[in-house]
This record gives sequence, C-alpha cells and structure tokens, in this order.
Amino acid sequence: YFVKRFEDDTNLIAYLALDISESMTYQGSGSPLSKLEFGQALLAALTWLILNQQDAVAIATFDAQVRQALRPTSDVTQTKALLNVYERIQPVGKTRFRESLRELAGRWRKRGLALVVSDFLDDPQPIMAGLSALVAANHDVVVWHVVDRCEADFPFTQPLRMQGLEGWGHRDVEAASIRQAYRREYERHCKALQARCRGMGIEYLRVLTDEPCERPLVRFLHHRMSRLG
Repeated sequence: YFVKRFEDDTNLIAYLALDISESMTYQGSGSPLSKLEFGQALLAALTWLILNQQDAVAIATFDAQVRQALRPTSDVTQTKALLNVYERIQPVGKTRFRESLRELAGRWRKRGLALVVSDFLDDPQPIMAGLSALVAANHDVVVWHVVDRCEADFPFTQPLRMQGLEGWGHRDVEAASIRQAYRREYERHCKALQARCRGMGIEYLRVLTDEPCERPLVRFLHHRMSRLG
C-alpha cells in the first residue's frame, strides 16, 4: 500500500479589475472624489490588506478592452506597481463589459476572488455576459457598484446643459421635468443589476462616493468574515 501525500497552495488570489472608462470621471458637487478616484482608493486599500496577509493580488484596468494587467503576486512591491498603473490611466473610452471581462476570465486561470469595480452604466445584458465569464471560470465574483450621489438623487432643478461622457455629446434638459422619471429609471437599473448578480451567486455592494472609502471596505470585510463564521 502507498499513501500519496502532496501540498497544495491554499493562499488567496485576488483579481482586481477597475473600469477606467470616461463615465468614471464624473464627480458631483457633494463628492470629494470622482468615481474613478474612489475606486482607486478602495482597491489600493484592499491591495495593502491582502498583501499584508501574504496573499496574492492581480490588477487590471479596462474600458472597451483590457488596458493594463499585472500578474498575481504576493510581493509587497505590488502596491507600488498598482500606483504606477493608476498614474498611467487615461479615461477616454467607452466600456465593453462582455469583451473585457471575458478576456480577463481567459487570463485569470487559477481560481480566486474576482472583484470588479465600475459604475456599470450599460445595458444589463453585456454586463452580465462579462460577469458570467468570471463565474464560469470558477471565481468568487464580487461587484462594487460605484455611484455618485448626484447620479442617484438627481438634485438638479434648473435647466441644464448635460455633457454626455463616452461620446454622447451634450443635451439641454429641463431638470425639474425629468427628475422623477430619471430617479425611477436609475433605481430600476440598480435593482435589476443587484438582482441579476445575486441570481448568479455574485456578491453585490453599492458604494457612494460621498462616504469615507473605508466604510464600504469594512462592510465588505465584515460580510466576508460572517460567511466564514
């Protein structure tokens, strides 16, 4: 009789994907950071925490395609590499979730935690198609939905000239006349995204850019710990 013995690497690999499309540059009057800056702060803090646990972190940025991707490593220099990636970000394009996340799923072959940070301003179908590729790759998928308070509440009451990001041009609107319809539609979109994520076993966390960035991080870690307990 023979006993087969082996060691397996059980350390966590965290795959962090940040949407750097132009819509992420939006910053409302009550927010200290843009959605992109808020997402960067969240992922930088999470990277530091994961590396201090001697687990591995991989980093990627995407819009219509994957722009930068760093291989997973547990080396503490990954934090500096992350900051270097952020310095080279040029948010000028549109988002294509289906294509970008499918490409990342193909690159991220070893099972891990796949965390996607975005404002998710797109039709639900391509969003879910991209996320489903990560699920199919057996990753534990988490969505951080970054929202500016002005996007959610639409506090405007005066006539506005709205400058569309990602190539949409501008449009003059009577803010007061569309406010209620806009808020209903935006909330409907958020609820649909949340429901579809949960239906696929994807953890969904909505974060607002006018709150301290440590709060959503604490909520996320608390939820993770409660699952283990």
